[in-house]
Amino acid sequence: MKFPVSVKGILRERDAVLFLRNERDELELRGGRLEPGETIEHAVAREILEETGIIAEAVAVTHAGVFEVTPDKHVLVIICRCVHQPSPISLSNEHIGHEWLQVADLERPDLPGFYSRALDRE
Repeated sequence: MKFPVSVKGILRERDAVLFLRNERDELELRGGRLEPGETIEHAVAREILEETGIIAEAVAVTHAGVFEVTPDKHVLVIICRCVHQPSPISLSNEHIGHEWLQVADLERPDLPGFYSRALDRE
């Protein structure tokens, strides 16, 4: 069985993590698909810049697994810890909003459960 690959980046400021709200009204980490010939680290940095206007660097893979992101759609998600300089957020048209969530408050119905597991391992 084959799965599409999605890379995601964790951006922290103090005890909060940046999540973006998608068109399904769900929160997600920034990220997207790998482009041909692209490394995971480059893809994460590119996606963060495109979606938020923030310059970031992926420094470590913290979690990877196959997850059901919507009913009957499974994706291999690779999540990376990133470093960045705090800067204003400039959302792309892919998202309708953003929230800085406290790590202790990640058990929410609008947030996939595998994100909290990934942050536990960070």
